[in-house]
Formats: sequence, C-alpha cells, structure tokens
Amino acid sequence: MNKLLLTGGVEKPQKNDEWSGFEKAIALELDLKSGTCKQVIEYFSPETNRPPQPECSVLFKSGDIQGNEFVVTTQTEVLVYSLPDYQLLKCYSLKEFNDVHHAKKINNGNLLVCVTGLDVVIEVTESGDIVEYSSAINEDTWKRFDKGADYRKVLTTKPHFAHPNFCFDYQNEKFVTRFKQKDAISLSSDKRFDIAVGGPHDGFVLGNEVYFTTVNGFIVGFNLITAEQVLIEDLNRFEKNIKRNLGWCRSLLMLNKDEAIVGFSRIRASRFSDYLGWVKEKTGVGTANAIPTRIVKYNFKTQKIEWAVNLEIYNMNAIFSILALE
Repeated sequence: MNKLLLTGGVEKPQKNDEWSGFEKAIALELDLKSGTCKQVIEYFSPETNRPPQPECSVLFKSGDIQGNEFVVTTQTEVLVYSLPDYQLLKCYSLKEFNDVHHAKKINNGNLLVCVTGLDVVIEVTESGDIVEYSSAINEDTWKRFDKGADYRKVLTTKPHFAHPNFCFDYQNEKFVTRFKQKDAISLSSDKRFDIAVGGPHDGFVLGNEVYFTTVNGFIVGFNLITAEQVLIEDLNRFEKNIKRNLGWCRSLLMLNKDEAIVGFSRIRASRFSDYLGWVKEKTGVGTANAIPTRIVKYNFKTQKIEWAVNLEIYNMNAIFSILALE
C-alpha cells in the first residue's frame, strides 16, 4: 500500500451549526512515502439535491472502494467515481436522503446507504430503485417522518433516535452502527456488538472480525461470528503529555490486528449536548483547544504512534474515511 484516499470537507469561514458548516467536499490522496497530500476531488452538490444556500453544508462523508470504483456520500447523495482518474460516473440522490453518513456496494451489486437523518438503512439498486428500508430502531419510519417529503431540502432532523453512521455486510447479513445505543446490530437477526465505551462512528471488516472507532477515542473489535470482543484500545493513553481533546475520532483503516490508521476531526461545538457530552467527561476541557484534523498511525504491539499528518494544511477540516488505494 503506497497511497490512501481521504474524504472530508472544507469548513466555512464563519461559525455555523454542524449541518450548515462546510462549503465544499474534497478528497485527498496521501502518498505514504512522502507523507504529503494532494487534492484529487472537489465537489459541491447541485441545487436540486440540497437545501438552499447559504445554509446548506456540503462535504464528503464516508465511503468505500471496490475494484476500480470509489463510492462516497455527501449529506444528500451517493456518488460513484472511477479510479484512478476520479471521474464522476453516477450520482444517486433520493428524496429520503438526509444526513447520509456512509454507503457501500454489497455482494448483490446494490448500494447499502446509511441515512442517518431518518434513522434508517436503505438498500438501493444500481438503477436507483429502493429495495428495502431497515429501521435502526425497529420502528415504522413513516410514523415519525413524512413519506412524501423531500428530506434533501431539510437542513437537519436532529435529534436522532439512533444516529446510524456505518453499515456493512458479512456473509450476506447486513449490519449498522448506532451512535446513541453504543452498538452495532444485525438488520435481520438478534446479533449485537456492544460498544459500551462510546458512540461508534466508523468501522472496518478484517477477515472474520469487525473493528469500530468511538468518538471519544477507542477502537473496539469483535468476532463477527460469535460477537465476542477481541480488542479494546484507548487511543487517549497514547497521548500522555497532551491535555487537549484528541478530536472527534471517526475514520478507521485497520492494516492488521496490531496496526491502525485513525482519522480525527477537530472538535466543533454542537447544539445537541448528547453528541459532545463525552468531551468534558473524558478530558475535563472544552472544544476551544482541540487538536487539528489529522490522521494518525498506531501500533498496538509497540504501543506507539508511528506518524501523524495534519490535514488542515491541505484545507481538510473534517475527515470521514481513510481508504487504501494501492
């Protein structure tokens, strides 16, 4: 592996709520040999697919690479790019898409889309047809939401009941993380991964194991068959001399069981205290002195940080995905 693909966004100059705080989406390529980044994609959603300016927020959230295709989400879209030339091939934007956090292609060729704003996971065909809605909280989605509304035009539906943010499949079974419940659940059985140390925000399947980040700085791993916990690492203790917040621990790339690359977004204030309640609880300090947005390479065997790259110097102020390119 020589390069990484990083997804995120550029913050607006003025202070805004989180759902209106980003002026454009960008993707960076990181050359691991030189430790430097170059911007490979800049994107802004068309007016038909988003709330009006200046309130709208556009940034890349989480994505996936399969073969020569790169799938990534904005707040209201799922985009498919070709690799290695980063040509936009398809844009899926359905009226149900609000605060979309993650999408990936599953074995049958369909897209699994984590629609955080509606607390639901939607399976979408390549032609853009909805196959299935799966509620993250076992509710009838349309009892709380208006099935006829265009939720792409709605700035936020917070507070969310579950805040699902990462979806994946294993042996044809679909799973999703739930920030509020601090877990990941199967969408078709009673299997549950108890991520008790914090709210999850990204995941990575490695063989028959799955690993999750929590926003307060943990990596927790489970056996996918037995749901037994196989790893728990507190990343805060790697930064023994730092009294500041590590940041919003979100992006995860597991290289193997002992090595991980983790992305941290600089902490920003939130109107909803339950999303950031862990900040003072964990560190005793607020958001003003948070460390910049960056990625960090951890070695759990040696218990050392091997390197870190500050992404703010490349104008990336929030990071959502770390994907292996080659």
